[in-house]
Amino acid sequence: MPSIAVVQGASRGIGLQFCRTLLQRTEVNVIATCRCPDQALDLNCLYKEHKERLNVMKMDVTQEDAIKETAEMVEQQFKKVDLLINCAAMLHPSGRGETSLRDVSFEGVQATLATNTIGPLLMAKYFSPMLSKGSGSFGLHSSNKKETHSGILVNMSARVGSISDNGKSLMSEELQRDTIELAYQYLCRRSCHSNYWFGQHSITLIPKYRSIVLFHGRDIH
Repeated sequence: MPSIAVVQGASRGIGLQFCRTLLQRTEVNVIATCRCPDQALDLNCLYKEHKERLNVMKMDVTQEDAIKETAEMVEQQFKKVDLLINCAAMLHPSGRGETSLRDVSFEGVQATLATNTIGPLLMAKYFSPMLSKGSGSFGLHSSNKKETHSGILVNMSARVGSISDNGKSLMSEELQRDTIELAYQYLCRRSCHSNYWFGQHSITLIPKYRSIVLFHGRDIH
């Protein structure tokens, strides 16, 4: 049975690169979700190359009903998930970079938290049952059977997501709470950031990574 990886926020940037990297492993099927698949040109090109192993699903991570519906479709079709990566992120609803205090609005804060914090939390809620059915095909396993895992949940954060900084700090705090509960389901959960990534939220002076080296054999770096 193939390994199943779900990449949430896969239309561009680091989420798209995760899809490319995962598809290099012929035993992996990838489910890529994004809000507007029709506008995800690079993702659609990738789909044409890997139709047999890449599934593109429309899902807005800020809508709980959409997350629930997607999880139900994944469960019906694949029964399990071995790896879930949450990539979607928002710095400011306008598409700008970091904003000053004078530009803060209630609606803007709501939109940002819905994408960066609430979305990953709801993804964990609806996908953790499938992760608990995973085969443990990603990551290294301990010789102690009590410390082995069935699935891995990864939240992509940012340097500004450190507890002492801003941005995705709430997601980092929420991770600390959820890890205890998920451990009882033999799930491994990690939050990581990609150092600097040249994307829509980055300045143009930062060089773009040519590739993401995350999966080497069964290890996760």
